[in-house]
Amino acid sequence: MKLNLLKILSEEIKEQGFGRYYGGTTLPSGKKVEDIGGFDFSTNKIIDKPEISYASDEDEDYGDVEDFDEELFDTEENRSGKLVQLSSTSYSNCKYDKDGTQNDYVNSLLVSDINDAAKSVGVVATITTAKSGHNKNVKGSDKISRHMNGTGVDVAILNGIGSGGATNEYNGNEKFRNLGNELKDALVSMGYSWNRESGQDKAVLWQTNIGGNHYNHLHISNRVGIV
Repeated sequence: MKLNLLKILSEEIKEQGFGRYYGGTTLPSGKKVEDIGGFDFSTNKIIDKPEISYASDEDEDYGDVEDFDEELFDTEENRSGKLVQLSSTSYSNCKYDKDGTQNDYVNSLLVSDINDAAKSVGVVATITTAKSGHNKNVKGSDKISRHMNGTGVDVAILNGIGSGGATNEYNGNEKFRNLGNELKDALVSMGYSWNRESGQDKAVLWQTNIGGNHYNHLHISNRVGIV
């Protein structure tokens, strides 16, 4: 029994660290117990403490992405300055879904522009998709979607109604389509490019199959101040 207890104790000391039990003691080697990692009773040797290194910002490699690097998105600087969590906004004409979308961070300029455009035409626009739940790549390509860094969102509800399953310019909910046209026109008047996002800082995709079905929602993006 005594041998078993000693064995258990030696394993415990080895696992938890020698300094946990003998802190403050100076070893014959001159090292203090708290400066070593432990003691291996099976070999009667000191276990050195592992060295921990911290990478500096200069050491980080974020890769090479055409429009942006999605790993640069979740930074304190962006969170407090350029990006805003949707749940923290309280615009009168730009709302958001509460299916996880509310937790996403989006370019504050994009959210305010949607609100201003919607307000100008008497529409309440609901952001139904930001980053959460959206594919990483633009449909039909290997290009990373602007949704991934908070510069693109989808609006699929206008004044509380949806598209009714629209897949072209004729089917679906006509009222939704008319409201979408009004919102698109307002955004275009604010400098948003219609149905051309590549190479543009601000764009709205609507009534097109470019990048997927944009008859059932408006894709609106604004990367100013982010990339």
